[in-house]
Amino acid sequence: MAPEYGIYIENGFEMGLQIPLLVLFDTSTSRQYFTTGLSLHFRYLFSEEYLRPYAGAQLGGIYIFGRDNRSLFFDIGPIVGIDFLVSDSWSIGPRLFCNFHWALNERVRYSVGGLLTVHTYF
Repeated sequence: MAPEYGIYIENGFEMGLQIPLLVLFDTSTSRQYFTTGLSLHFRYLFSEEYLRPYAGAQLGGIYIFGRDNRSLFFDIGPIVGIDFLVSDSWSIGPRLFCNFHWALNERVRYSVGGLLTVHTYF
């Protein structure tokens, strides 16, 4: 789950802010952790009709609860997706992402996943 706020800039460009709420599996400890953070994304809409495919990037950070050390990670990664307008003010669509996470004195980790997004427009 990830509450999100976005603003259309101009000429197909959009900027948004997201608060991710995730459950991650750490392969080095074989444990699951709850995480939250803040993510800023930029995306380019290839079409602004009823089908809106897009590509972009996101930059942010996550905090992992329950870890003894190195719980704050910064991340960056690409996003791709498509929004389907189902009315003048609602859209739904899939989004895929791959994030690379890093912290001081820690190896780079990555996460991949997908979201089903639902947007309303004011």
